[in-house]
Amino acid sequence: MRFQRKPRDLPSINLTPLIDILFLVLMFLVLTATFRATFALDLRLPVAGTAAPARVEAPGIVRVVLTAEGAILLEDRTVTLEELERRLTAWPNRDRASLVLSADARSRHGDVVAVMDRARRAGIVNLRLEATPAADTSP
Repeated sequence: MRFQRKPRDLPSINLTPLIDILFLVLMFLVLTATFRATFALDLRLPVAGTAAPARVEAPGIVRVVLTAEGAILLEDRTVTLEELERRLTAWPNRDRASLVLSADARSRHGDVVAVMDRARRAGIVNLRLEATPAADTSP
């Protein structure tokens, strides 16, 4: 007697559920991630031996960037001196705010003084200049 053999199916793995789960995890990560717009400036801060890193992300700190070309950036947006003073005057809690000025080492001294003057006119009296800490050369 001859028995009929059933053809055996080869074992296989269904990848569809795995792809679905990976897609859901990817969507979760994309939707819950906080994105921060960054921009690149060719900013060379002056070097100072007593410089300490500024905590620019702390609350109550206003960061103003002055480029070598004389452009003024407040909150990553280019502003004029008049607009800088106007926006700093409207800044919340400006009497307790600190302004950190990140001026390029190649920027003109007059531009730095003008930005500081406008900040003081706006009512901000805590002014700090950001610098790069000097490399320690002591033995």
